[in-house]
Amino acid sequence: VGLEVIDLANLSGLTAILIWNLRLAVISYIPALVESVVPDILAYIAIHLRYDTMWYVMTDRSLRCRRGIWVILEHTITFENVQNVAIRRGPLQYFFLISTIVIETAGASEGEGQNQFAVGNKAIMEGIEDPEEICELIMQRVRPSKSAGLGDERFQTRSSEGWDARHINTLREILEEIKALTADSA
Repeated sequence: VGLEVIDLANLSGLTAILIWNLRLAVISYIPALVESVVPDILAYIAIHLRYDTMWYVMTDRSLRCRRGIWVILEHTITFENVQNVAIRRGPLQYFFLISTIVIETAGASEGEGQNQFAVGNKAIMEGIEDPEEICELIMQRVRPSKSAGLGDERFQTRSSEGWDARHINTLREILEEIKALTADSA
């Protein structure tokens, strides 16, 4: 948007010069063209490099966000630690039908680097076309992990169900060996 404003200003100035003095307009045409086109090309390349080097991977247990060319930033958040998932959309994002998803875990604060890719306990997914679907996928993985270890039998492991006879016999054997070793040393 900023480059378009600069391009319009250059075009307006060139038109004014053309009306005032044709020779001066012809001389200033090349610098005005360079000033208008080169930043647009550089911005286009930068935007595509940023887009091409940004990726997100979601597994059953975690979300990994990565981007960067020279400095690679990678942030992994496990779903067990997710505290909040928010969708943010500014005016330009609204116009282009994209959104930003912010995934926060315990300890993430609102004031830390809003535009950063990942800050502390926060991961930011930018340029998402269907944020509601992505948020629902994240929440589907967060819901089961929230109940793990809090009494939900679906997620308890065998060791949390209690001791069986085999475990008790193994512990008795260990106790007998310790008693025998302490008796020999005394």
